[in-house]
Amino acid sequence: MIQFTIKKIQPYEDEREIDAFIIVPPHQELSAIKGITDIEDLYFFIEWIEEEIINTNIPDYSFENGILDQPILFGSKKSKIAKIIDRKFVGGQEFDTKDFLEVCYAWRDFLQNKPEK
Repeated sequence: MIQFTIKKIQPYEDEREIDAFIIVPPHQELSAIKGITDIEDLYFFIEWIEEEIINTNIPDYSFENGILDQPILFGSKKSKIAKIIDRKFVGGQEFDTKDFLEVCYAWRDFLQNKPEK
């Protein structure tokens, strides 16, 4: 299971606090999802995972793609965080694709509930 938390942090040099969406180890590299801050882009990404990855029965670790600068070997059930070595995706930490989809939903909810500046 991919675990994440929302906690208060103080990123400034004063007392101000903000909410931070944090994916805990060993899946912290999936925090790249936080780079998708446009809600419409996020909806598109979620739909892509639901329809093109999970519902198409893609073999585990067989589909090369990613989020922003984080390469991933996707599969309908199991995926891996990858690195690019010699222009090839090399899998590392395994994760359940549906668990990652749940993280995407949580990130979407975080963005929708974030107070305006």
